[in-house]
Amino acid sequence: MKYHLSPLLLLASLSGGVLPNSAAIAQEQPQQARLNVTPLRLELPAGQAATQMLVRNQGEKQIAVQMRVFEWTQDGGENHYAPSRDVAVSPSIVKIEPGLAQSFHILSRGTPATSGERRFRVVLDEIPDSEPAAPGTARTRLRLTLPLFIGSNTAQAGRLQVAAQPGVLILANGGGRTIRLSDLQVTADGNPVPIDNYSMLQYIHGASWIAIPLPDGVACSGEVLRLSATADGGSFDEIASQDCP
Repeated sequence: MKYHLSPLLLLASLSGGVLPNSAAIAQEQPQQARLNVTPLRLELPAGQAATQMLVRNQGEKQIAVQMRVFEWTQDGGENHYAPSRDVAVSPSIVKIEPGLAQSFHILSRGTPATSGERRFRVVLDEIPDSEPAAPGTARTRLRLTLPLFIGSNTAQAGRLQVAAQPGVLILANGGGRTIRLSDLQVTADGNPVPIDNYSMLQYIHGASWIAIPLPDGVACSGEVLRLSATADGGSFDEIASQDCP
């Protein structure tokens, strides 16, 4: 099957860049270790209306945070995010004192799905205080996002397929449940292929796909391309099919 990349996605893939709408939401690691958050992945099985997360202030100063929820979809190899009212977080804005923890309640208030998985991102943003930064320093605002999956237990298991096209490696999920991959490695005839930041953590929604850029001449060169990674169910290792002109 031929996967058609949009011009914007193709440009980002070939340059190794990240699309702006992805960069704004999909940051999963805090810029500084001021906060400790558990769990790092939120699940609401069918029939369960609420869950909770705990945020602990490990810094030396009070910190104010705002919580928001975005519906998370994938289309044409791209991540898309849209504000959602189907999930509520309480409290939505709060101040956390040093050394203390705040519990947040995550509540699904949309129509319960009879089957299939829905995906969201819960976004925690630090609210900057009015205190100016010290001379010669710059203050960064912390952002952390957590994936939230609703109804995953009603979806068919994920089924990963790997295919190479000129310039890209396509990871397609033929199942219904999101696949989470980490520690991705690509080799060509046993030799490592650089994939930059794409090696860290990737999600592929059910019935969707993502594209990982490859150096020029790697795909369709006659070499055997292999993807190995850590998946939710253990390890993954597969030779890519090659869809060449």
